[in-house]
Amino acid sequence: MEASSLEDHPQTYWRTDQPRPVELLANPERIEVSAPVPDYPPMVFRYKGTVHKVKRADGPDRIEQEWWLSDGLHRDYYLVEDENGNRYWIFRLGHYGDDHNPDWFLHGFFA
Repeated sequence: MEASSLEDHPQTYWRTDQPRPVELLANPERIEVSAPVPDYPPMVFRYKGTVHKVKRADGPDRIEQEWWLSDGLHRDYYLVEDENGNRYWIFRLGHYGDDHNPDWFLHGFFA
């Protein structure tokens, strides 16, 4: 007996080559970050008063607004793993600039 669901490939417009967290926060939470600039992942971040030293990081995976929108903000997502093996999905909102440091947020947790 064959199970067609095992043979059929799901059709989606979303990228399937990048892992996504199993738990997403409804509203991303602001975090404090220590990161080299401009495009490096954080070395350390603070979430709810706890400091997490980043052991491994992958990214950035950029998600942008439509090009015709005037704000043009984008999110650079990183999958980071702390020294305890916990994995987080965090992002930087916007670019570093002369008069601006972008904000960082935690958006989800991996299993």
